[in-house]
Amino acid sequence: GGGHVKPKSEVIEVQDSYFEQDKNDYSLLFLSDIYFGIGAGKANLEVSGTNEELSARNVSIVAGFDINNYIGIEVRYSRSFQDASYKFGDANSIDIDSRYSNLAIYVKAQYEIKYFKPYVMMGYGETQFTNLEGYDRKEDGFQYGAGIEYQVSSNWSLFVDYVKVYDDKGFDGRARLEDVTVNNVT
Repeated sequence: GGGHVKPKSEVIEVQDSYFEQDKNDYSLLFLSDIYFGIGAGKANLEVSGTNEELSARNVSIVAGFDINNYIGIEVRYSRSFQDASYKFGDANSIDIDSRYSNLAIYVKAQYEIKYFKPYVMMGYGETQFTNLEGYDRKEDGFQYGAGIEYQVSSNWSLFVDYVKVYDDKGFDGRARLEDVTVNNVT
């Protein structure tokens, strides 16, 4: 899970016939709708055919802008700071010297219901595992996910979400014929 904080700021009013001044009417820019956040989570890389799993605890830094009550833009950077855990089949997991990172930009569709805001997001990003079998391996592409945010106060909220950051055959030369997925839960 994680949280957001919205800095206090003034509204920039736009005097234009194409834009209304009320946020609900798709205003051009409200500085109060910029937010920053931090979260803690876990990323999992799974290889379907070999039953391999690599997991890494990570920290995410979030910056976003709500264009209106229903659409937002969000940038996220997630990175692990300790060894990843590797598991093969039913064997016990072992720590390996590998780090996870993901940098992505998302369009976020959201709907506010009192203090709750469920959302879905989709975008583009790059996922990397360093020192995986001696190589830094990375892939970029389409990413998507869903989550819910809870408004604690006017400037603080908590969120939890699930994002599929990779879903394809192989991962940068590794497990080329197998289905590989990387998921991040924050």
